[in-house]
Amino acid sequence: MPKRTTWVVAVATSLLTATCGRMGTGDDTGDPGDAADLAPAPDRTSHSDLNSFDFAGDRSDVVQPTPDSETPKVLDQGDGPEVCLPVCKEKECGPDGCGGDCGVCDDGDACNGIEVCEDSTCVGSQALVCDDGDSCTSDGCEPDVGCTHALIHCDDGNACTLDSCVPESGCTFQPVDCDDQDLCTEDSCAPNSGCAHDNKSCDDGDECTNTLCEPASGCKFGEIDCDDENPCTVDGCDPVTGCVHLTVEEGMPCNDMEGWHCEQGECTCYASCEMKGCGDDGCGGSCGVCEPTEECDATLQGCLSAMVHVPPDTFWMGCNNWDGSSVNQECTGRDLPYHLAFLDEYWIDMTEATAGQYAACVAAGACSIPNTEWPECTWQKAGKEQHPINCVNWQQAKAFCAWAGKRLCTEAEWERGGRGSCSWYAEQGLDCKADSQRYPWGNEPPTCEVAVVSGCNGDGTHAVCSKSPLGDSPDELCDMAGNVWEWTQDWYQKDYYCDGDEASGDQYCSPDAEWPGSPAPWNNPQGPSSGVFISVRGGGVVGNGDYLSVSNRYFFSPDDAYIYRGLRCCRSE
Repeated sequence: MPKRTTWVVAVATSLLTATCGRMGTGDDTGDPGDAADLAPAPDRTSHSDLNSFDFAGDRSDVVQPTPDSETPKVLDQGDGPEVCLPVCKEKECGPDGCGGDCGVCDDGDACNGIEVCEDSTCVGSQALVCDDGDSCTSDGCEPDVGCTHALIHCDDGNACTLDSCVPESGCTFQPVDCDDQDLCTEDSCAPNSGCAHDNKSCDDGDECTNTLCEPASGCKFGEIDCDDENPCTVDGCDPVTGCVHLTVEEGMPCNDMEGWHCEQGECTCYASCEMKGCGDDGCGGSCGVCEPTEECDATLQGCLSAMVHVPPDTFWMGCNNWDGSSVNQECTGRDLPYHLAFLDEYWIDMTEATAGQYAACVAAGACSIPNTEWPECTWQKAGKEQHPINCVNWQQAKAFCAWAGKRLCTEAEWERGGRGSCSWYAEQGLDCKADSQRYPWGNEPPTCEVAVVSGCNGDGTHAVCSKSPLGDSPDELCDMAGNVWEWTQDWYQKDYYCDGDEASGDQYCSPDAEWPGSPAPWNNPQGPSSGVFISVRGGGVVGNGDYLSVSNRYFFSPDDAYIYRGLRCCRSE
């Protein structure tokens, strides 16, 4: 076993030896002694306690140390190990001579730095430095834990600054940017509440501008609308007071409708139906309602005969008595030869002109008063306003049609309207040349059911269209036979159907004569260029038989204003 041991081992060994020396009978044979001889081991809490240790036994070979010994003592235990007694006289620290320490230099305060042992005495270092070089921490020291580094709170209590900390320089306070990018707000900041965005005023002080603000572009100024929608005021604007509305002169027209005038600054309507037979009274009311066979003319504001559109087509004109005819009509020389004609489109009155319509023309100053010599004349006869006007001459008939924006019909237009076109006959499954009918309603002789003729409730006129629809033509025209003779546009020449523009009236045409342009259709016949008489059509109330046929041509002097002279109008567009 090594000779050098720690002081703990040496002491333990010494204790064991000393104790054993007192055991047994008192000799040193090593026999166990009485238990009462055992002595408890001393309580060692420091190296200095060893200096006063009481070693028992009567051993002359054991060197016992003295308390004031400055060097360790080695105890020789004979056959046992040597025991080293440490010496720490007045030492706070340092070696104890036996391989141990006499104490540790630590006072338990982490803020005093590290203590060192110099010449068996604890010497303290400088106080612990806790500065970490960071301006954003508050440095301190606590005995139990040492250095502490708490974050600095940089809030300056101002809502208008952005508070932050930079390790190199410490707290910083930058102004808050309150710009909300809205050009319609005034941006500001209050320390207690922070950013504020108040609406910007765009008022330029001009009452004639309309101000508005757009966030992206800011204030805009446009002219205000001072129109009060009152046609009886003149609207303007004063920059100081704003819109101004000046009243116009009394009685001034106030809109595009007749009858409306300004009265005390208000647009007032005065209804008027003077010279009007129908249409608007100027105030939204009506001046009258036309008959079903009439229409209200927007220009004349009077009732005129409704018109029927006649499309372009061919038809057979004249007396239908040729060898292949299914009609076998009896003819006179005036309506021969039977010939093919073509007409462009045109419009023709559904009815004969009425006494009421003619009265409107007279009231307008466009027509003269008809002949009133005979009691059968319908002019200004109560209850006969819808009867055909009669007792008018050719010039009066032309004047009426011109006032109505129309003209008298040519003989060809009149006969085409009374007989029908080749297209119509084809639709009926008939042959146009062979089957062209004798009367407007067909080939049956006239009766009071289809025409106003002699013997039908007296010999006077009847209201227009009183025999409709039974007596209507294929184009739904009324009274194309009976009631009154109708003036046409054409001069009368008895040889016109064969000689055309060269007609002289010296003789009738033969039944088999050629017509102008034969065998092609005669294109838009316009009648002779001159003559003595005017052609008339329709037969009149005193007519019967062939006088009522659609092909019958008759004639009167242009100045003739007898009882049964009436009219019907046409137009080309």
